[in-house]
Amino acid sequence: KVAELTIKLESEMPDTLGYALIATSDITVNGTLTMTSELDKLQLYGNWVIGTSGKLIEGAGTVEMIGVGVKTIQNKTLSFNNLLTVQAQSALKVGGNFEIRQGTFDVGSYDVTVGGNFTNNGTFMPQTRTLIFSATPGSAHTFNPGRSTYNNVQFKSGNYSLTDNELYISHNIELDGGSLTVGDNAINLGDGTGVDNLNIAGTL
Repeated sequence: KVAELTIKLESEMPDTLGYALIATSDITVNGTLTMTSELDKLQLYGNWVIGTSGKLIEGAGTVEMIGVGVKTIQNKTLSFNNLLTVQAQSALKVGGNFEIRQGTFDVGSYDVTVGGNFTNNGTFMPQTRTLIFSATPGSAHTFNPGRSTYNNVQFKSGNYSLTDNELYISHNIELDGGSLTVGDNAINLGDGTGVDNLNIAGTL
């Protein structure tokens, strides 16, 4: 459990792997966990829990979850800079890039909001929830959906480019702001039942 911890690796490397902190079990943050530069990496084998009084100041750091089996993250409306494979136990907001390197990410009963690039090299399980893109207005990012099918996808802000794969969406796609560049890729909408919607207020 973390009451107050500052990770400030900067140019120094504490081990050959380049991680500022390696946790072989769970981390529960009841105070403040501060990360600073891009070199500040936290590698976690267990579950990640932010308590009701907990706070993460992520800076440009990375939280990497690599444990075997189903792992959970509880973070309320906290923003993470980068995130790897987990199972959501609360609404998840990622301030930077979201990446599934391998394995499965299950959203559970919660929406996922991403403010950077989205890369899916594993399996994204959307359940009945929405994947939301909310990046800094005018910023450029990529959306690699992988081979997964998404339930709803909403673009609120930021300029996104679809890369590498076709995008499969079971129900709705909403382009409320920003832009989505499809390029040579394709968007496949609908599951053959009910009503599915394509709403465009931004640029497609």
